[in-house]
Amino acid sequence: MAVINFAHREITAKIVYFGATGAGCNTNVRALYELLEGTEVKSRLHEFGPGDTKERTWYFDVQVPASKLSGFTIRYRVYSMPGGLTLLAHRKQVMEGVDAIVLVADSRADAANANEQALLELEEVLAEQELELAGLPVVLQVNQTDREGARDETAVVFDLNPYGFPVLSAAAKSHVGVRDTFDRIATLTLERIRLAMAGEEGAIALKAVHRPTAETDDDVVKKHLAALRREGSTASERTLDAAPSTATPPGSSVEVPFQPRDFAGSYPVRVVEANMEDGQVYVDVEFERMGGGETRQLRVKLANRPTDSPAMPRPVALPVTSASPVMNVTQNLPDKVELTSWVEDDDMPPVWYGILGIGGGIVTGVMIGFLLFH
Repeated sequence: MAVINFAHREITAKIVYFGATGAGCNTNVRALYELLEGTEVKSRLHEFGPGDTKERTWYFDVQVPASKLSGFTIRYRVYSMPGGLTLLAHRKQVMEGVDAIVLVADSRADAANANEQALLELEEVLAEQELELAGLPVVLQVNQTDREGARDETAVVFDLNPYGFPVLSAAAKSHVGVRDTFDRIATLTLERIRLAMAGEEGAIALKAVHRPTAETDDDVVKKHLAALRREGSTASERTLDAAPSTATPPGSSVEVPFQPRDFAGSYPVRVVEANMEDGQVYVDVEFERMGGGETRQLRVKLANRPTDSPAMPRPVALPVTSASPVMNVTQNLPDKVELTSWVEDDDMPPVWYGILGIGGGIVTGVMIGFLLFH
């Protein structure tokens, strides 16, 4: 289902490369990303999918300024759906709302049955969305034509093309026929969208929205990963290419050494996920033991504070040895202290000091009275 965003004057359509394991769906998408240069505006190239399989989906989106329709810019979201991805939740995420299909067929002699099985699986996946293969824009690509013993194109498509889809030959690893395949499916998709906007029945379904903020490639992948994790999948994602040249370049790097004691002898092999919460960056890293063994995950927390702040010095503990015993503060005090009087033996008794003070006070008072009243 193509999406028309009136706020951005943009139409977004989904194209999926579907095929058997080894047919070259992933190779097509990766090669296409490298070939789309010049006037096209690309997102980054993403790889995502279940963590328990080697095969993943590759995804990017591309905006072709030259492909405009009634003042709307066309954006294509390009996915790969190889046969090795059997998780139903993953297939649903990739195939839901598909607008066009590139059916990738393997021309190698031993791949005939796998090609036919892929075609049947594709029809089943579309039937779940109440779609028919005959009603969609489809291009049949015969891939692996550069392999030794590859079958003739006519023999490959004999059982795969009952509806008369356009057929193109390719050798995706060498980038041969990759751009031609995309240009053909993009042209067919654009024509179906034009017919839908004209109100013709049976064309691509359109969904109108008015989103002030455009959905980015990161938003799309995060949505897919969240759906897979809700199904209990250990889904992960990695971005293999930098952002387009118009993006802000990364700043200076900061080296932050880390390795917990119980991870000694292990080394990082994959970043599982990275996110930010309350100003803190959390990175889930998968570690592998040297010499093999089960992998483990570690969550690294990057605190938002200056890296050049000096750390508080730790108190240095002095070693206790026989040469430097710990001193007891009371060990040198005498066992008994005898208090003596402050009065010297040859001094007069304290009582005489009191008598002299009283007598001196009386004499002073008599003299003051005589001076005042005489």
